[in-house]
Amino acid sequence: MAADQYRRRAFEARQRGAQAFDSSIKAGWERVAHEWLALADQVELFHRRYGKLDSAEAIPHPSQIVQQQQQQVQPKKDDDKEPHPAFGIFAFRAQPVTDRRP
Repeated sequence: MAADQYRRRAFEARQRGAQAFDSSIKAGWERVAHEWLALADQVELFHRRYGKLDSAEAIPHPSQIVQQQQQQVQPKKDDDKEPHPAFGIFAFRAQPVTDRRP
């Protein structure tokens, strides 16, 4: 949703609060309006920092991100080779030296 839509909802919440008779209901609608306005400000800040998202871009839900991370293949622990992080070559793990004298 765009920031202007959130501001419209804040306006509607204030109108409903103005129509209420109970002061606690009025305060509740004012709180809702305040939250809508805060959300509108956050959207505008996001757009200034990162630009507007293309409507075709999908933003994954946090639960989907966790599932993707859990599905990553883990390296075998008993493998004797592991990639060297700096050079992209294989480094061999040190093996214990055994005494080969008879």
